[in-house]
Amino acid sequence: MKHWLFALIFIFSISCDDPKDEEIDCSLYDPFLSNLIIELVNDQGENLIANNTYLADEITVSFNGYISTNVVFNNVPGLENVITINLFGTSGDNTFMIHLSDTVSDTLVLNLSVDMSVCNIPLYTLNQATYNGEIQMVSQNDSGNYRITVAK
Repeated sequence: MKHWLFALIFIFSISCDDPKDEEIDCSLYDPFLSNLIIELVNDQGENLIANNTYLADEITVSFNGYISTNVVFNNVPGLENVITINLFGTSGDNTFMIHLSDTVSDTLVLNLSVDMSVCNIPLYTLNQATYNGEIQMVSQNDSGNYRITVAK
């Protein structure tokens, strides 16, 4: 009887695993996409899109040969008269061109960190933003979006 008891205890001890973390169903995972919001102002603090110095419909953003249009959402509360860019790229410096008109283009360099820990979907952190060679003060709001205000 003793041998059966030891054998039973041995079988139970080797069949028990440590509890494993619950796996995430990647088909249901909705990642948060961070954005950078850029407000362009003059030296008096006046918004340069709101005063029609730059026309919202003409502003585009290019990155690695891809051009994004409709980057100014004048019908979205809180995003009026600002340029909104989804954060994407690689770890380190990423250079974007902000085309404000046919004749005016600015350079935006975003230093990003990329975390691929959940479902191999990249999550981006903005470490630094440089606009036309000047490092910008970056703020982050409660929803995780980043913002810079550029004086032109």
